[in-house]
Amino acid sequence: MKAANVLLSGNTMPISEAIPLFQPVVAPMTQGLGPLLEQLGNSPLRGQMDSSLQQLRGMSPPGVQQLLPLVEQLRPLYVDVAQGQQAFIPPVAEVQRMVQNYYNVKRTLLVRFGSDSLDQTPQISLWLQNGALIREGMDLTILGLHGDHLRPLRQPVPEVPSDLREYAGRGGDLLSQLAVMAGGSEAWDF
Repeated sequence: MKAANVLLSGNTMPISEAIPLFQPVVAPMTQGLGPLLEQLGNSPLRGQMDSSLQQLRGMSPPGVQQLLPLVEQLRPLYVDVAQGQQAFIPPVAEVQRMVQNYYNVKRTLLVRFGSDSLDQTPQISLWLQNGALIREGMDLTILGLHGDHLRPLRQPVPEVPSDLREYAGRGGDLLSQLAVMAGGSEAWDF
């Protein structure tokens, strides 16, 4: 069993409500790249592309290697959006049922930002408090901070070391080569 969880600014809103300009800007851009992602995924050169990505992964500095699992988790989400997905899955009622029936972490910190119009921390807190598994003895804390939903992303950006810039350039070259292998007529300039 996990010792503790920290949940930041949770919400289960449809994408169109949670992301400003999703319908007019984000969805069309993402859907435009959907065919390229599908071509890359079904390409007979997929094995070669995967080994190139593994090689890039091995050459990356430790900081980049730590971010790669996050990037890999975003790919299925990106594919869903490219295919027109606009609702949170599973539906909110199912999330509530699962939280109340299966959530089994005794210590939970919910972080709520004061100016966050997307935050549903009070609702999530109720789900946790009404959970069947650990209703008694649960250490549930709600921490209120100044800021909005994007506050965690607004950290001071450190100067990028030259070796990291070099690896990023190699990554751009690799993406360009992958686009050509997937059937693009010419390399993209990243």
